[in-house]
Amino acid sequence: FNPSYRRGNYEDLDWATTSYLDPLQISSISARDWFPKIDFESGYIGDTYPLCADLPRKHFLKKNAKYRLLGGSHQPLWHWQSDSTYYDQEFEHLTLTSNSSLYEKLCNPKSTQPPATSLAAGTGSAEYNAALSSAPLCQGSESFCDSNSLLEGRGVNEANPHNTIDDCTDGTDTTYDESVKKIVVSTMTGDDLRGGELVKIEATVISNRIGDVVDFYYTDDATSDPHNWLFITRVSPPVAENIVSVPNTDFPEITYTLPKCVSPEGCRQAVRVVLRSRRAQSRHSNLSTRPKSTCESDKPYGIYDDADDLVFDVLPSYRAKDLCEFQTLVTLDENLLCDKRECAVDTVRVVEVVP
Repeated sequence: FNPSYRRGNYEDLDWATTSYLDPLQISSISARDWFPKIDFESGYIGDTYPLCADLPRKHFLKKNAKYRLLGGSHQPLWHWQSDSTYYDQEFEHLTLTSNSSLYEKLCNPKSTQPPATSLAAGTGSAEYNAALSSAPLCQGSESFCDSNSLLEGRGVNEANPHNTIDDCTDGTDTTYDESVKKIVVSTMTGDDLRGGELVKIEATVISNRIGDVVDFYYTDDATSDPHNWLFITRVSPPVAENIVSVPNTDFPEITYTLPKCVSPEGCRQAVRVVLRSRRAQSRHSNLSTRPKSTCESDKPYGIYDDADDLVFDVLPSYRAKDLCEFQTLVTLDENLLCDKRECAVDTVRVVEVVP
């Protein structure tokens, strides 16, 4: 605890720097004593409250579950969570979809017009763009972006090598056919690509070794230099030609949320897919951990690797206040069914949802 600040006038008399009248302030919730506190009746504070572990399954969807609006804050109100978890790209946050019953209750949707934009409609079919260092580009708004056949091959065998928006080059080997063959980015709802939308990446790769890995990245600005590539996930694909998915899970899609777009002209974003070969000649030191670089194929040990980008336009983001008629406190008046990823939320901790 820290002393409160001094009060004007009264505590100025002895030049005090702290207050003698006000209670101490908690300096940091992370520094608090987490052990049970004894009350005045030989019990413990909070004895009458159920443990999180004893709550029923999907308790956050049960009748009388309460949700409190936190406004613009991403910090929970009732339990402590490190600030780093919000900014950590590997920390998974639950994003409610417009098809979710819980979203309907918390958002209380209102009819609204999409943000004004000058971005014209597109076809969703990528074309070669020399201004982007030969990376395929889908111009205009559409619900998907498909590279079609522009990425087939690797290195000099590609139609427009090296199909990246920076200096990342493919491996130099031409005797084997490991490669990223195709990339498709599409929205989960069928709506046009827009900042804040949840999208999936379907990457068709040709893998020739057990242990090959495919890394996924995205950037919020394909026109910037240097580019800020953010890691999404790493998957080990089956041998042969396949669309990469997450194995042994109820949610096999490779998904991420499109970064916010505030420009009325729309924004130009991109994804990168990197196939890293496990061939003995490649000598990658460790393909089981998060990569240190978005591009290693230009080094001697990456001669069988392939890195390809797909660039696309996105519409300006909706603002939450334009979509929802938020209420300070929402109490569920009925039991709700879970929707997709909501069904995987655990019940061992208090669930707080920030729409």
